[in-house]
Amino acid sequence: MKKFNKKGIIPLLVIVLIGVLITSLLITGVIDTASLLGYSEVYKQNWGSMCCIQKDNYDVIITKTAKQQYSWRCEYVYTNECDISIKSTNTGLFSDPGIKFRKCDSQGNCGAWTLLNLGKSEERVLTPLNYREIYQFEKHFLANELEDFTITLKAKSFYIKGMENGKIYQQESCILNSDLKKRILSDGVNQLLFDECQNYMIDFVAVASKTYSYNGQEVICQARNLYSINNEQFKDGLVKKIQGNKIKAVECCPSESNCDENKFEFVEENIRECSYNSQCSNGGDPIPVSGNSYVTFNCINGKCVQSAEKQTECTNNAICIQKNGPGSVCDLSALNYGKCKGATEVPDYCGDGYCSSVSGETSLSCPADCGKYVDEGGLPWWGWFVLAIALLIALYFLWPGIYGYLMAVVSWLKANPLIVVAVILAVLLFGGVIFL
Repeated sequence: MKKFNKKGIIPLLVIVLIGVLITSLLITGVIDTASLLGYSEVYKQNWGSMCCIQKDNYDVIITKTAKQQYSWRCEYVYTNECDISIKSTNTGLFSDPGIKFRKCDSQGNCGAWTLLNLGKSEERVLTPLNYREIYQFEKHFLANELEDFTITLKAKSFYIKGMENGKIYQQESCILNSDLKKRILSDGVNQLLFDECQNYMIDFVAVASKTYSYNGQEVICQARNLYSINNEQFKDGLVKKIQGNKIKAVECCPSESNCDENKFEFVEENIRECSYNSQCSNGGDPIPVSGNSYVTFNCINGKCVQSAEKQTECTNNAICIQKNGPGSVCDLSALNYGKCKGATEVPDYCGDGYCSSVSGETSLSCPADCGKYVDEGGLPWWGWFVLAIALLIALYFLWPGIYGYLMAVVSWLKANPLIVVAVILAVLLFGGVIFL
């Protein structure tokens, strides 16, 4: 066996050191996996919104006699106002339907007593109470007993109605429960005032995405919309790319087949052979031309052929909002393309900008939300394995002495197990970070 040259181990040690260095940089966040693969790590601020609004109808109605309850405070429900009415129920010949009442503020400071004379079976509506204000009732001298008067409190409660990721949620009262507090990253938010609305940040979503240039500005393309990119510095000193405001809607994103990354428009080849419609531009699905028209590329006689321009109700949400008002959306699914749908309270629709796996949205069923899968040309793991085996076979024939050299390396590694452990750890760390 040939004597092993220790100088040959130097390249191996250099490779191990480089692997350990790159792994360390990935773990510490100095570099990221996306940048190694030619992508940019862009963070999207995930926002929610909520409003404290009042119900349309009375949801609290309480009726008791003045004897059963002589003091009424507007606090039975989370509301800013309570309606109070009083009715005389004694219709006897000698009845005297008179009763005294007074109003107290939220601190318990009361005004003077007022005599209220009612006709038999008459009902009178008093001035509404604000939140936590009080009405107190008392028997008038020689008048009917308190049990001869019925008091009714009516109120419309306030509640939180919010939206996160295109989904509507509700919460009783406008005091935030513990679950909602956990989702809101803003400090000190415990409740909303009556008729108050507030936007809040839920989290940052890291999106590995290629960036493009539009009018000299760095942008990303998501769900067929261009967004600006802002470089913001965090408390830890690191500068991150944050998805900014929407710039414009585009025909396609470059991740889709045949999409020009400079114009963000579909570009059809002069002649494209095909067997199915899915092999043509945009997978054979509609391609918007204007707000009310689209074209498709269909496989006819083995060639992708563009159809005539077709009219439809909509190709984007803005058309539906203009036509039907806020909440109306454009259905971009393949089976019902170009039809305006109702309020966004209908959960999950294709074209809402949110890829929902719960509703079965995928890159095939809803490319408008999830985008299309594009093979970037990279080899799968088994491809690299086959390539490595082929390379070793080729080296064996081109360099007959390599077998003896490899056996010498193996013998040396057996005598130096710490080097083997270092190589394995470096490969595992580097590979683990890449695939995570």
